[in-house]
Amino acid sequence: MLKRNSKPYLARIRRGEKDYWYFRKGKTMIRLPDVPDSEEFDREYWAIRSGHRKSNIKTTFDALITSYYQTPRFKGLKASTKAEYRRTLELLREKNGPKDFTKLRRKHVIAARDTYADQWR
Repeated sequence: MLKRNSKPYLARIRRGEKDYWYFRKGKTMIRLPDVPDSEEFDREYWAIRSGHRKSNIKTTFDALITSYYQTPRFKGLKASTKAEYRRTLELLREKNGPKDFTKLRRKHVIAARDTYADQWR
């Protein structure tokens, strides 16, 4: 069993009957393997702690936009509509590409809306 203070920045989150383990320091929260007594868990934990592993964020604006371009809905749009969507999405990507979109909140959307209220798009 894991000692209480053996690994700082270790967080356990229970969902239903399952425990999920995370490296949690400040705003950084990176999921770890499921078995805390395994070698894989230790390797991942110490790689993150030592700075040798970057978090692989799949929820960036860049990943979201790239994924959207692959959807049947986007592919089914008229060429002119695709071009207009791409223009807007690429502006978003340019400004927010590496940021995690799960951190986007309603207040941010409202602030952006108000900033561009005088523009039609």
